[in-house]
Amino acid sequence: SSAPAPRAIYKSKEQSEYRYQTGKLSSTGKVRSKLVQIDPDAKVQTGPGLPQWDWHSITMRWSGPVQQKQSVQLWLLSPTMNSVLSILRAILLAFLVTFFLWVSWGHRTGSKPVTKSGLTEKCPEKSIGNVALLLLVLFIAFPSYANEPSKKVDVLQIDLAPQIDVSTLKKPSFPPQSLLNELQNRLLREHFINTMPNCLPYCANSPRLFLEIGKKQLTARMEIHSHADVVVPLPGIRWFPQEVLLNGEPAQSLWRDKNGQLWLNVKKGIHQVQMAGHLPNRHTVQLPLPLKSHFVEVKATGWRVEGVHENGIAKNQLQFTREQTDDTHLLAELEMGNLPPFVQIERTLLLGLSWQVITRVVRKTALGTAIFLEIPLLKGESVTSEDIRVEKGKALINIASNQSEITWTSVLEKQETITLIAPDNSFSSETWRLDASAMWHVDIEGIPVVHHQTEGRWLPEWRPWPGEKVTLQLSHPMGVTGQVLTIDRSRLIVIPGQRTTDNKLSLNLRSSRGMQHKITLPEKAELQSVRINNESQPIRQEGRFVTLPIMPGAQQVELQFQLPIGLSRNFKTPIVELGIDSVNTHVEIKMPKDRWILFVGGKPIGPAVMVWGILIVIVLVSIGLGQVSLTPLNTFHWLLLGVVLSQVEVPLMLCVVGWLMILGWREQMSPDKTALKFNAIQIGITLLTIVALSTLLLAIQKGLLGHPNMHIAGNGSSAYYLRWYEDRTGGLLPQVWVFSLSMWVYRIAMLLWALWISFALLRWLRWGWSCFSTHGLWKSFKA
Repeated sequence: SSAPAPRAIYKSKEQSEYRYQTGKLSSTGKVRSKLVQIDPDAKVQTGPGLPQWDWHSITMRWSGPVQQKQSVQLWLLSPTMNSVLSILRAILLAFLVTFFLWVSWGHRTGSKPVTKSGLTEKCPEKSIGNVALLLLVLFIAFPSYANEPSKKVDVLQIDLAPQIDVSTLKKPSFPPQSLLNELQNRLLREHFINTMPNCLPYCANSPRLFLEIGKKQLTARMEIHSHADVVVPLPGIRWFPQEVLLNGEPAQSLWRDKNGQLWLNVKKGIHQVQMAGHLPNRHTVQLPLPLKSHFVEVKATGWRVEGVHENGIAKNQLQFTREQTDDTHLLAELEMGNLPPFVQIERTLLLGLSWQVITRVVRKTALGTAIFLEIPLLKGESVTSEDIRVEKGKALINIASNQSEITWTSVLEKQETITLIAPDNSFSSETWRLDASAMWHVDIEGIPVVHHQTEGRWLPEWRPWPGEKVTLQLSHPMGVTGQVLTIDRSRLIVIPGQRTTDNKLSLNLRSSRGMQHKITLPEKAELQSVRINNESQPIRQEGRFVTLPIMPGAQQVELQFQLPIGLSRNFKTPIVELGIDSVNTHVEIKMPKDRWILFVGGKPIGPAVMVWGILIVIVLVSIGLGQVSLTPLNTFHWLLLGVVLSQVEVPLMLCVVGWLMILGWREQMSPDKTALKFNAIQIGITLLTIVALSTLLLAIQKGLLGHPNMHIAGNGSSAYYLRWYEDRTGGLLPQVWVFSLSMWVYRIAMLLWALWISFALLRWLRWGWSCFSTHGLWKSFKA
């Protein structure tokens, strides 16, 4: 008869840990991550470093087909040649301006009568077109500084139209069935929790189990200690005992679940359980132990027992195999047709600083039966996993009925030759993988590799047939000497002051070994601080040397030191010796705003004072404009006016030049213009006069109150922040220089110019009014 429903189902501690220990263990990748792949005593090269500059990209295209053997020759000009071409462009531009001026007025000055103001009486009408063309050429020739294009703003369109689910309009019945089921489950769960013992899942255990196996009979005697009234599982699933005694009397509370497991309801206390039953007519009989006893003793006659150690500790499942006798063949005819077990053995050799072997046995037949195997080990292999027994060079493997695979780790002795041979049996196939570190050179002999790489790593794989083998010849090659410390980037920031100069040296280092590296500072330098990876370090200066503790890997070092040398007219950066070659060297100078920078220089690629090129053009244009008789200005006047107007924008500068030219043309304009055309010219000259006078006032304000615009550009430099770059540098950082004067020199020069322009402007305005009022100021439309 069936037993009453149990109040609680016992779950042993061993069973709860079983799935974790014998389930899928850590993969090869996780074990490999713990494997040391690099010899800590090896001197691994870090390389010379790579420059990180990126300039202009040039795309080359061909209209026709191109063969592979064809070559392309590129002619690259040096920076010196490029500078010479820039000067030639400026000179040719000046000649072009002079030519336009000479064509307009220069060859006519000797044949025309001259007025009181020194101008010709009549100028051809087409000269104004030449002047406009001249101003256009100047506007294109001068460099223009446009603002950065505005960034595009992406507009996100959101559809706010409501979407109505038609199914929500239907009125559901209340309460719904899902709510009723939830309440029912909650009540049952609370009732179960209130009635279950507090000791679960450790309310019962079994200290001893005795098994006696005869030819056709199995008898078991099991001792159970229970701390509460619980239901415990009995040994066996496919073995059904015909008799179960509890404390010498037939057990009444028995229950078999849908998986075939037999359960027994026991009271609190110590109990003796006896079971007896016939064995099935099979070669192999398996006996699971869901409640594993601490000590198991087996007495077998005609059977070979697997799963019990010599000390009485048993596996979670035992297997009994009949010994070969005369009637074994008769039993084979009665045995049900179960497929024999078949597994795949995967061996992965991890050859790093230490050698390991990861073996993984995967079941290929269906679950439901336990598998007991003897897996031969490699030569020199020692199993380190605690759950694997080894006897006579073989690993004894016990795979439970509900287990699909098992994995263990071994250490392997270092040897020059490793031989892998596939066993010739009917229950397994093998797969071999090799994961060798770069410190080992491997020569392979035998069957070919079926797979070479996995996830970008060289991981050869073999799938041998029975009897095939692979031989691995291993050797440890010697390393090639080279640098073990690389400076990928160095940056020296110099901040000169009136009496002292602050310096900050930043280094990006890569090292393969721990060491000490010396940095040589300039003479009279005083170390302020040392930071490594943004952490302050208590490092002292020893003379000119600073010894840095270098750790393996990448790190950032920052040194701050001070020099008792202030800013001078010809200022040079300090000489710092890094000790080794470096790449991506940056030298930067933060100039104070009370200095007037005139020239900069140095070997690395850096800034340029572009105002001198502009002044050359202004000088040449002034010579050409001085030959024009439209205005009372000579070459010296144009030169002084152009030098100061170089501080404003180019369009405003051209407005002033055009204003003076148009006033001279206005004086010579013929009086037979129509009223509409005459008045339009007067209005235009008035507006241009306002712009020109505002430009002159702006130039005076910038000269007296502002800072000079020297048009400093190049390598990301600005007016007072100068940057130099060199891709490859020796042990010494490159030295750069800046020639500057005090801002008072510029202020005095601009004051003198302002006084001159004040008196000159009064004369020019009287002359301009005379030109503007020639033939009248306004014409009536009625006349």
